[in-house]
Amino acid sequence: MKALKVLVIGMAVLIVVGFAVIVFTIAGRVSTPKDGDGTAVIATPGPDTASWQTDLPLPKGCRLGDVQLDGGLLLVRLEGPSSLGCDDLLLVSPDNGRIVGRISPQLQEP
Repeated sequence: MKALKVLVIGMAVLIVVGFAVIVFTIAGRVSTPKDGDGTAVIATPGPDTASWQTDLPLPKGCRLGDVQLDGGLLLVRLEGPSSLGCDDLLLVSPDNGRIVGRISPQLQEP
């Protein structure tokens, strides 16, 4: 009789543990985002890795000046000769790396 009690208690513990594993597995799969083909998308960029990368076309003779995050957009200041358009400010979307705006300063004579 004692062996039967141990067997019943052991089976009950296995049922509870199995049920918990099933619940945690389902919860984990529901909370992990998926991309179009059903594979999990996990974005965990480390300190030395970029979360996105893009090529930023610059006019010949221009170089990057200052880059700041402002209002959800990257504000990129170009440096170089103003005759080449190197004094422009570029507004870049950090979501996809596209240039969404350009500010070209124009000096007005008094």
